[in-house]
Amino acid sequence: MTTTDRASSLLHVAAGPSAAEAVQAALKLLEREEVVLCTRDALAEGPLGDVDAGAQRRAEWWNRVGPEPLDDREARELDDTDLWDEVRAAPGGVVLWHGPHPGERLFALRACWHLRDQPQRVWEVRRAPRSSRKLADLPTFYAAVAISTAEELVDAWTGRSRIADVGARAAQWETLRAQPGDWIRTLDGDAIVQHPVTRFDDDLVGACSSHGWTNAIRLIGTVLVDVPTGDFFLGWRVRELLRTGALEGRGSVKSFGLPEEVRPSRR
Repeated sequence: MTTTDRASSLLHVAAGPSAAEAVQAALKLLEREEVVLCTRDALAEGPLGDVDAGAQRRAEWWNRVGPEPLDDREARELDDTDLWDEVRAAPGGVVLWHGPHPGERLFALRACWHLRDQPQRVWEVRRAPRSSRKLADLPTFYAAVAISTAEELVDAWTGRSRIADVGARAAQWETLRAQPGDWIRTLDGDAIVQHPVTRFDDDLVGACSSHGWTNAIRLIGTVLVDVPTGDFFLGWRVRELLRTGALEGRGSVKSFGLPEEVRPSRR
């Protein structure tokens, strides 16, 4: 590749490894041999205050939410300063791939903040909610880049555009990052909506069988298909519901530090 080729090529950035793999598959179909980078943290849950300054509170959050503490490598990787240094230093344009999912929207806002001094470089490929009549009843987050097919992303590529409001998006990120406390975040149109971490507790209790015990992992899966969050977060909420007595459990401890079966408390 010549110097001119390097300068004219694009750098692609996505929210997490799954989204990056999907983007790589789409670029292969497009016959584009370009670099794809990805962020390392899911930002729809937990505090954001120091995410761009070492991410120590993010590590503390995942230590609290996860069934086991992060090891030293995992904790260090939450600080992705090196990623953004690489993005800012790269020649050519930067393409942000995102869809209607709170984590991907937060990623796009954050990327604009990191590139706020280079707004002319910033492009986006933005997936819209799925339009198929067969899929019309699915939540909008099912059009997230991370769960899109390569063909769907190729279609989205045709609508790529330069981001005209990089500064405004950077300011939105600053506002969200400055909010203290733990939150769960959802998406309403383009707006990030913050909720208490108990937001999906009623869904978890309500998804339990009314006739007896429910497999705990199946319970997480049942709720996960309808809400834009992660299994680690829902596993933590089930553990909290067990701790507070809203749920009771039986059986040996399995994945996510949960007993094999749970049900609403009958005490």
